[in-house]
Amino acid sequence: MKQELIVIGGGEHAGVLIDTAMTLPEIWNVIGCVDPMPCERTILRFKIKKLGSDEELDAILNKHPKAKLVIGVGSISRRNKIISSLSFPEDKWANLIHPSAIIASTVKLSYGVVVMSRVVIQTGSVVSEHAIVNNGAVIEHDVYVGKNTHIASGAVIGGGCNIGNNCTIGLGSRIRDRVSIESGVTVGMGSVVVTDIPENETVVGVPARRISSEPVINRVNISDICIIPETTLYEAMSVLAKYGTMIVFVTDKNCKLLGIIAYEDIRNALHTDSDLDQPIIKFMNINYKYVTERTSRVVALEKMKALGITRMPVLDDDLHVVGLHLAEALIGNLCLNNIAVIMAGGKGERLSSLTDQIPKPMIKVAGHPILEHIILHLAASGIRTIYIAVNYLADVIENYFKDGSMFGCRIIYLLEKIPLGTAGALRLLPEKLKYPIFVVNGDIVTHFDLQGMLHNHQANRNVMTIGIHDYIQHIPYGVVDVNKTEVVSIYEKPEKHYNINGGIYIIEPPLIDTVPDENTFQMTELISSTINNKQKVGVHLIEGSWVDVGQHKDLEIAQGR
Repeated sequence: MKQELIVIGGGEHAGVLIDTAMTLPEIWNVIGCVDPMPCERTILRFKIKKLGSDEELDAILNKHPKAKLVIGVGSISRRNKIISSLSFPEDKWANLIHPSAIIASTVKLSYGVVVMSRVVIQTGSVVSEHAIVNNGAVIEHDVYVGKNTHIASGAVIGGGCNIGNNCTIGLGSRIRDRVSIESGVTVGMGSVVVTDIPENETVVGVPARRISSEPVINRVNISDICIIPETTLYEAMSVLAKYGTMIVFVTDKNCKLLGIIAYEDIRNALHTDSDLDQPIIKFMNINYKYVTERTSRVVALEKMKALGITRMPVLDDDLHVVGLHLAEALIGNLCLNNIAVIMAGGKGERLSSLTDQIPKPMIKVAGHPILEHIILHLAASGIRTIYIAVNYLADVIENYFKDGSMFGCRIIYLLEKIPLGTAGALRLLPEKLKYPIFVVNGDIVTHFDLQGMLHNHQANRNVMTIGIHDYIQHIPYGVVDVNKTEVVSIYEKPEKHYNINGGIYIIEPPLIDTVPDENTFQMTELISSTINNKQKVGVHLIEGSWVDVGQHKDLEIAQGR
């Protein structure tokens, strides 16, 4: 008999859990979600019902007394609030386990645990209540994972590790065996942890280190730049001068954001000869923009660039101020010796109706050119020098990006006299390079784990690494397996998974010498020749969203249509 399942939450993470439950239709019947404002896309995609808001949960359960619950909210802080506000017995919480997960028989799973696709959990490990083990993560033997901890996609936890409560182990990170990570720790994506980490620290890098020049003014000292509405203009000026943030927050007594006072607002007030004893509430900006504490560095940087601002408040789900992003810190915190080459010389003939006046990489997605998204992602990930290979309507690209200084990097253009394909322009690089080179197609929309990919490339001693993406082909029919005239089995609407080329590569500099001069040469040819020469070509899985904007239907997906 199927078990009824109610998902607490109705956003993107909830959608992933619903999809996981639907892979087990013989076990779960998802009857709906509990969320005051569920994501419309999630509701429509899975055709589930909004059952009500959090306050109505008791009444909902009265109608469905046998239903199980699972938390479909990604934020650690919000999950904690939900957990602390509910007092249901352990058996009311569901464990949601994807059928592709491999879990040893001696593993102990507590209640409310979510284990996503392709996860491996080895013998003797313990996963505590409400923990999430995301796609492709590996937990080795005898590991303890604390409650409400999130092991992100592609993370690997070595044997005998101890992971505390409310931790976030980032995308593609690696934890060495027998390392202890205390509660409240955040491990940045692609990081490699080789020593014990005390509680409430944030560590990044290879090897992972505590962030010493934190690009976010966080909740520890954010109160220093929060003022109440009655604060005078003069007092606000003093706070701005003391802390040098160019911005202060006007909040209520609970630190809920009411408005923002920037340096420009003070200056404008002084130009109008305003009385310095007037309350600051008269001058504050209430139409502020913000990001949440779940927003990544890269996305925050892109949003700030899109809005033309250098300061961005970080709010929790109740609009309380918990941090402040500084653009210069976001860009300047990471600096790699590697360069990137973006292949942007193609005409985009399959999008000819859109590319008569602009090259394909300049088509806008989310209000900005595809190429701008790529450049900002590379810059925010630590790439300081970017080469762009251009041919068709090259001046459009050069006039927009210029020298790159407005985008946090240095941009140099490689002009193709004739179209040179996806690898031929590498021959135009003017200097001998020492470090691995990132090569990115100029028509993809994705946020890939650059540092994680680099770590894998170097750790596996690859000559070339290809970023691959998991492509799922949905067959909308029942598929019958036949042996001559006899039915062997039948599969209802199966899925086929393929590893496809994601258009992101890392190559070692000597490979450039194998690219022919001034001839069209594709990256597939370079891959084949490298393999034929018995050199190691590895892969790195690109997690999350990825769209190759090659056709109109792909562009519509990238634009959210």
